[in-house]
Amino acid sequence: MFQRNHDVVTIGGATRDIMFYSDAGVVVSNPSDLLRQKLLGFEYGAKVTPLSLCFTMGGGACNTAVSFARLGLKVASFIRLGLDRDGDAIQSELTDEKVNTKFIERDTKDRTGISFIIIHQPGNEHIAFLHRGANNNMKMTLTELSRARTKWFYVSSLTGTYWRETLRNLAKYLAKNSKKKLAWNPGETQLKKGRRGLSFLLKQTEVLILNKDEATELVYSDKGKMPGINNPWTLLKTLISWGPKVVVITNGDRGAYAYDGKTLFREPAIKKKAVNTTGAGDAFGSTFIAGLKMFKGDITKSLRIASVNSSAVITTTGPQEGLMSIKHMKASMKNYIKG
Repeated sequence: MFQRNHDVVTIGGATRDIMFYSDAGVVVSNPSDLLRQKLLGFEYGAKVTPLSLCFTMGGGACNTAVSFARLGLKVASFIRLGLDRDGDAIQSELTDEKVNTKFIERDTKDRTGISFIIIHQPGNEHIAFLHRGANNNMKMTLTELSRARTKWFYVSSLTGTYWRETLRNLAKYLAKNSKKKLAWNPGETQLKKGRRGLSFLLKQTEVLILNKDEATELVYSDKGKMPGINNPWTLLKTLISWGPKVVVITNGDRGAYAYDGKTLFREPAIKKKAVNTTGAGDAFGSTFIAGLKMFKGDITKSLRIASVNSSAVITTTGPQEGLMSIKHMKASMKNYIKG
């Protein structure tokens, strides 16, 4: 029986990331399509050589777990890996980061997920090509959720056959355990179901975390091209009315926004030269939740340290290298947090 108490348990994807840096692409504006406003293109039939290439651990559950662990929280992860060398490496790396790996499942049929990520330079935005692999077979039961013994669940992108069952089990568990809290960063598969398909869990969500494109897609699913749909404040007010206690929207170099139903919060982005932007959202979301614990629910301070950590991530290669330790964070916070 798993007895350890946790501050947070992460649920979501785990991948071996291949980071491919290239300046051969062209960014194409596509304003006529609200959900695909920018495209990245390469010459048809070309052979593209990378400027540099690296291999890292990724996936929402892994990225957020490492972030929480480095900030001093007790954390475990529900993930599914293949029975292969990539799976061995990811499990070992999580152990090294002091993430409890008790709940990791190993899949005997599908390999560990792979993510091929093109980092466009000089802008350093990215596109990811995903093979979900073993991630598609992950399923959480009520029994497994009850064994987590945690204050928070942090759920990121889920895929495959069982994601609805997992989220419905989570909703049932939260309904029976009112002191447990959910932070939710829905993935592409979930967002495609729109408000109607996600309402059962939105009502159980303590903190909903989305980037602006994701927030727009989710609101569009219910409201269509409503007036102000490109305005973060309009998105926040719409989403909070669907059930979450707090909504957070990140907007790249334009900063981040939050709303708790009473007060609108805005945190400007910290201007730093980006090496890549993969993992920035995971860093922001996880650090915001850690901040709520550190600062007893203070949203302003939580937004600020989330901005500090995500800005550190984009200056390094991969989604985890730049994640701050608690010691580093406390030192950095002196420049941004007063009181």
